[in-house]
Amino acid sequence: MEERYLSLAEAREVLGKTDRTLYRWIKSGKLKAYKPGRDYEIPESAIQEMRERSEVRPKAGSPLSAERALAIADPDDFRRVVKNTPTAALEQTALELAQLTKVPTREDLVGDKDNKEAHRRTMANYCIGAINVELDSRGVRSPVGHVAMRLNDALTPPEEQQEEERAG
Repeated sequence: MEERYLSLAEAREVLGKTDRTLYRWIKSGKLKAYKPGRDYEIPESAIQEMRERSEVRPKAGSPLSAERALAIADPDDFRRVVKNTPTAALEQTALELAQLTKVPTREDLVGDKDNKEAHRRTMANYCIGAINVELDSRGVRSPVGHVAMRLNDALTPPEEQQEEERAG
């Protein structure tokens, strides 16, 4: 079977890139093309190779880490990744994310002029929430909630604990 060749305009449509990008890719050898005359001809197989090379896929068995969780921008994608992640990895990721949600000091706030750290804390909280929902659906208690409860117990003065026990 003879291979089909696409014009630059057809390749642009398929790949969703500008002519300039396609020219750069052709010149750099990233995209295979022929120029038998005035116009470029791009083999359909070269387009397919380009799409496969640029496809972003998580590594097989790659654990969900706090950094990876924060890098997934789309909430639907994140929930899909969380759903396919083992429970132990979710628990570990939630604990890692919890470390990023610490209450900022005055110095932190002054030094964060572009609000990157504030945004990072917000995203970490969102990720923890999504992980907690998934863990709850699996019947597993969130390790972050458990740590927060233990911290709260540790910070509660003994007198208040005794009053709460008497009242309860």
